[in-house]
Amino acid sequence: MLSWSPVFLAEVDLRIEGGIVVEVGTDLPAANSKIIELGGSILMPGMINGHTHLYSSLALGMPAPQVENFMEALERMWWPLDRALDERSVYMSAMVGSASALLNGTTTIIDHHASPSFIENSLSVLAKGIRDVGARGVLAYEVTDRNGADGAKAGIDECIRGIDQQELGFVRGMLGLHASFTASDDTLQKLADIDAPVHVHVAEGVVDQRDARERGYGSVLGRLDNFGILKPDTIIAHGVHLGDEEVEVAIERGCWFVHNPTSNRNNRVGYAKPARFGDRCGVGTDGIGSDMFAAARDLFFEARKERHDVDVAAFLAANGAMASSLLGVKLGTLDVGAQADIVQLNYDPATPMGSDNLIGHLLFGFSASEVRNVWVGGEQVVENGQLLTLNQEALMSESREVASELWLRYKSELED
Repeated sequence: MLSWSPVFLAEVDLRIEGGIVVEVGTDLPAANSKIIELGGSILMPGMINGHTHLYSSLALGMPAPQVENFMEALERMWWPLDRALDERSVYMSAMVGSASALLNGTTTIIDHHASPSFIENSLSVLAKGIRDVGARGVLAYEVTDRNGADGAKAGIDECIRGIDQQELGFVRGMLGLHASFTASDDTLQKLADIDAPVHVHVAEGVVDQRDARERGYGSVLGRLDNFGILKPDTIIAHGVHLGDEEVEVAIERGCWFVHNPTSNRNNRVGYAKPARFGDRCGVGTDGIGSDMFAAARDLFFEARKERHDVDVAAFLAANGAMASSLLGVKLGTLDVGAQADIVQLNYDPATPMGSDNLIGHLLFGFSASEVRNVWVGGEQVVENGQLLTLNQEALMSESREVASELWLRYKSELED
């Protein structure tokens, strides 16, 4: 079984060389090393957001019409916003979204992007924004036929560019697919022919299953599997309306699942019963912020409401295993050989804490507000709750300007 746990600095020291944890022990000799004293704090591996949309970081508070169901949310909120994105807003969304992630203790972002009016080089712009802030990212452009065959081809071309331009260990491109119900057979076949995993929304709403059956397939994963989309390391986001037999097939193919409890409730699409996805299921925010402590709590409390049991630590461990497989470096742990993606929490509990009750503290005690210092690959990117890689105040000021312009374009798209 996969496991996840932080390291208690009252008990151990870490030695880091070349951005990698090379030794874990007690009273390690200092030698010629730089020493950082963090006694009394908790160090934990950087959190990983298993599925998100960075561009939604510019949608916070955006005036939008009331919607009654999932399809209306897509058609009246997200698809017009996608079309309104330009190069500047894509870059800003990556900067702001990554900054928020780091400040919340999330060091790796697995993103699913769409900007139909700015496709070519959009993944490069996203990658630049993520790296300028100091985070890691796995990026995919959302291929879809809803903007015509030319739009689908441009999306595929951009995914290939993103894969070719990856930065080993820090940024990796993969194929993206919006969802089966917005993709033609021809587009699915073209994606299947490319030797790369796919990041795709699956059965988030009932429309996905209904569409697959209307096309003559027994299920949505049956359709995707028929075209060879279910490759090893493919990411299946949501999976709310999947049948158990479909889940078993995807697990056999080596796919990952990502549960998005907060988003599923917000969109009123239902409960995914994520425990059935096994130990290859991580957790994400689907663009609703970047606080993975909050996502872990939502995962737990949603399951409690549905009278189900979930192992929250296993979901966090799966995020680490998934990111490690995709980026080709060891993430989500502070074991020897892992990347030194480290989060320091100033958490001083009033009750004992150890390996036997760690998850209780995670769910009912830890919060992103306790994040003080963050390192990515051994380089400090957050100090005392402030970004070191850029001027945080200036970033937020410019972001408000960019967001205001984006909202005006969104309104125009909505009215067309």
